Amino acid sequence: IQPKDPKHMRMVSEENALYIAKKAVANAGAIGSQFELDWEYVTLQKVNDKLVYAIPFDFAGFFPWKNTEGTPGYIVVDAEDPERAPKFIESPKGKLLRYMPAAFFGSNLERHMRENGFLDTGLGHPRFELDEEGGAHWIIPLFKPMLGWSAPKILGVATVDPVTGDIKRYKIEDAPKWIDRVFSAGIIESYVDWRGEYSSGWLNATFSKKGVTEGERPIFVHGADDKAVWVTGVTSKSSKDDSLIGLMYTDSHTEVAKMRQWVIR
Repeated sequence: IQPKDPKHMRMVSEENALYIAKKAVANAGAIGSQFELDWEYVTLQKVNDKLVYAIPFDFAGFFPWKNTEGTPGYIVVDAEDPERAPKFIESPKGKLLRYMPAAFFGSNLERHMRENGFLDTGLGHPRFELDEEGGAHWIIPLFKPMLGWSAPKILGVATVDPVTGDIKRYKIEDAPKWIDRVFSAGIIESYVDWRGEYSSGWLNATFSKKGVTEGERPIFVHGADDKAVWVTGVTSKSSKDDSLIGLMYTDSHTEVAKMRQWVIR
């Protein structure tokens, strides 16, 4: 387990990043009436050795989608320096972002995926990420349910070009290094919870509940080795116990997890 890189401390929260980005919309002209910044797609990531948030403009409704060729681009907020001004990265004419979650018909991101070979594949929550050249991509985890419609097992990841709609599919081990999230926060949180609840069997989880634990919401960090990991606080599954018993570190690319448990001496 690598320590967090002290040169890249996150000083801006997701809430503040969205607030900063919305203030920057005014500098981009009167585009707020047609396009909006969505809380769901505020994505912390490391681009060219710098922690940033990338937040795309999405369509504000059906008529803005129908009457425009695409959204104008995205806003980048510095996650390390709260005083640094946000950047509006404007898409050039002819390269507007068309394939978006709030688009309609064939331009809708999920529908576009379903119509292009992913009809029987589970699609995770899309995240908006930038490659090292500043190119924008939607990153979508691919999974299959292992227990009815639940218990998702990650099979790989897909990237979608929001301009052209081009889709690329990768196995877990083949995912490009610039992708920060092959395994999403929701998936990791579920895995940590299942481990804590069922590691001693279903009967124990249902009746005696000895040693049953649950995870908190994972926190996304980069270690000194430049690897992206999810850090999840683990606590006993009791409403009377608010203390952590350890931390679970999970590699966001490989799913390999390590538990650091406190030892009381």
